[in-house]
Amino acid sequence: MEQEEEPKESVHSDLELEASNNQKPVSSPNNCIFFYGVTYLGCASVNAPKSENEINRVITTLNEQGKVFVEITMSVPQTIEEKIVLLDAQEAIIAQ
Repeated sequence: MEQEEEPKESVHSDLELEASNNQKPVSSPNNCIFFYGVTYLGCASVNAPKSENEINRVITTLNEQGKVFVEITMSVPQTIEEKIVLLDAQEAIIAQ
């Protein structure tokens, strides 16, 4: 079941914005955890998501191939029914 996209104004409603300075995760009223100051390297397929070696290999490859890195905020839901959301500096959704 596809959920309607929330307007960006409601994404950060009532959050403690001080967390953007110290990069600690902050809970939101919509049961998501926000991680500020995350560097987006790009995306890649991970064949073995439980393998630390595989994750490190993918991150190394993305670091080496990346030309532009973007600082984002990542919203991670506390339930598996929801989606991870990536927000740019203007709080616009860039990936879901």
